Amino acid sequence: MHFGVSPGYMHEFLLIKFALIDITPGEYIVESTTGMTRDRFAMFVEQCWQWGISQGVPLENYKHIGDNIKFKIIKKE
Repeated sequence: MHFGVSPGYMHEFLLIKFALIDITPGEYIVESTTGMTRDRFAMFVEQCWQWGISQGVPLENYKHIGDNIKFKIIKKE
């Protein structure tokens, strides 16, 4: 738990805030991070970081996603 919020709750909150597709009675339909393209995921992470900074969350080692960030690709076995 960080800042009084569980990681699962924060993950869902950020998906609703930045990956919302539709709202139906009683539920939010969001884009799954596992199905996002590399560029879409990079944009999602950037939005989350920018939101955190705007809320005063102390994010250590913040970097803007750009050419200096490399994505690690893990092959399925």
